[in-house]
Amino acid sequence: MNKFDYKKPSLCKDKDNKKWFVRYAIKTPDEKNFRPLKEYGGSYLFKSLNDIPNLKEREKKFNELMVLMNHDLKNGVDIKNTESVKAYVQKQEKEANKLTYDFCFNHFLKVKGYIDPTPKKKKTAELTKNLHKNHLRPFLESKNLLSDVTQITKAVLLEFMNFHYLSDDPKLKWSNTTFNHKQAMFSTFFQTLVDEDLIPDNQAEKIKRKEGEMTERFGKFTKEERDLIFTHFDKHSPFMSVVTRFIYYAYIRGTELTRLKISDIDLDSRTITMQAKNAKGQKDGLPRHVKMSNQLTEAIRKYLSLYDYQPDWFLFGWNYKPNNTEINYNWQFHFRNGLKELKKQHPDKFNRPGLTLYALKHSGVTDFVNDNAATKSSTELFRIVQTQARHEKQTTTSIYMKKLKLDIDTFDEFVWDGI
Repeated sequence: MNKFDYKKPSLCKDKDNKKWFVRYAIKTPDEKNFRPLKEYGGSYLFKSLNDIPNLKEREKKFNELMVLMNHDLKNGVDIKNTESVKAYVQKQEKEANKLTYDFCFNHFLKVKGYIDPTPKKKKTAELTKNLHKNHLRPFLESKNLLSDVTQITKAVLLEFMNFHYLSDDPKLKWSNTTFNHKQAMFSTFFQTLVDEDLIPDNQAEKIKRKEGEMTERFGKFTKEERDLIFTHFDKHSPFMSVVTRFIYYAYIRGTELTRLKISDIDLDSRTITMQAKNAKGQKDGLPRHVKMSNQLTEAIRKYLSLYDYQPDWFLFGWNYKPNNTEINYNWQFHFRNGLKELKKQHPDKFNRPGLTLYALKHSGVTDFVNDNAATKSSTELFRIVQTQARHEKQTTTSIYMKKLKLDIDTFDEFVWDGI
């Protein structure tokens, strides 16, 4: 067990009854002062107790939470510290052979960093919690399997997955891709328990994956279609007007865009700084620098001129404008709706598979390569695509360009669509 002194948890209430929390403090032997900490309920219950509108019921739940926290702290467990949780799990395993699903899942969340996820882990954390809490857990409860995770076998998991995969209800039915995705998520959960020496083997890993479905992941827009998209959003949405240009010209993923801060954008040097905590990959923890085209730079200038903002705000925040609150995940429906409207207006266009928001990235790379085919060497062009797309390995860039069916030969000076 980790040794530390602690101050007993106490309930703190604000005068407007909007944000209560349990205050406690911890001091390890190498710390001079107590370190104040707060708990809103999420570390134990996956949600804030402040969501309970009835104040009597809320206070009851907070009091129950304090009992749990006090019990943990007495046993040397701070749920916000992975090492202390791990030590407690190891002790409990020696004392009892059975491990509850809830305990193991909460430990899994801590080990994976999903309790208080970094920006680039937020979506995965949310999807993981939803799958387990709202789907797998109720199923296991109906089978009386919550008390012992070692009883969750391949057959049990397959029964749950086939309920969806073989369903005739289109609202419940899983495609091959969805089946494989869920299998991977379950396998990650059980493998973590194996790695933590909580269970002997990974039952989810034994489930055979379905044959992959043929999907068009590398769809590309024509330049005419690209211009129609830009023009449409120039008229209807300053937010989407800039977002579409970001993806097309800078090859940045939609989820990464919503984590960008205004301070990450240097309009004078036409540079975007992609912080490692906000980006896919970048396992070395170092930032990457992406160059901006003139078109993108001017679009950002125009967008920012519409609003008041602070440098530490999100570039694309709440209400689809610069804000100190991050935007939610459903913003991409704006693009889908805009594309539907354009299809109606231009029935001879936008009629191929794979034309998604992400396809703008593929389109941008393809047009960039083709526009510079006569002036740039293949080596330098390859390096630019690798740098702009932030591929850590050259093999990734090579495979990516092959999937785009790009054959680079000789090039020299590069441009973005003539500029």
